[in-house]
Amino acid sequence: MQAAMCWTVAFCVLSIAFFNVEGQFLPSEEIIEQFQQVSCTDLCPLYWYPHNGNCYRFFGVAMSWHEAEALCNMYGGHIASISSSEENTFVYHFISPFERAWIGLNDMYKEGTFVWSDGTDETFTNWAPNQPDNANIGEHCGEFYNNAAPGQWNDLPCNQDRPFMCKLHM
Repeated sequence: MQAAMCWTVAFCVLSIAFFNVEGQFLPSEEIIEQFQQVSCTDLCPLYWYPHNGNCYRFFGVAMSWHEAEALCNMYGGHIASISSSEENTFVYHFISPFERAWIGLNDMYKEGTFVWSDGTDETFTNWAPNQPDNANIGEHCGEFYNNAAPGQWNDLPCNQDRPFMCKLHM
């Protein structure tokens, strides 16, 4: 599917670049050279933002963690995993206008063992002080919690509704 998407985008770019308003073919060596430098990994679907070889899309509609994950899965991705401070800053940039928003981290399968929904290794964490705490027993999903600790994470029950960001690995 990715190759088909790339060729579709390539055709559109080539059509725009090589035909004038009268429909006459206007080849340009410069445009050809520029287009040949574009990699399919640099292209994201419409409304998705590229960053470090991945594509991201923010959804401001509030859903439960499971509903958000299902929607991301429909696009071929997952709720965003975060593997570095730099990626945390990138994702937080989109989420920061909201008080709270889901991230893909969860410990649904084993209490205290957090994993990313996309299977990415948990090599980076940015928990707020004293988090995760599993307060009220049953806090299994990760979120950005801006009021208490802007840009840092908290755990809370997965059935609460939050906006979220999806991530596609390209």
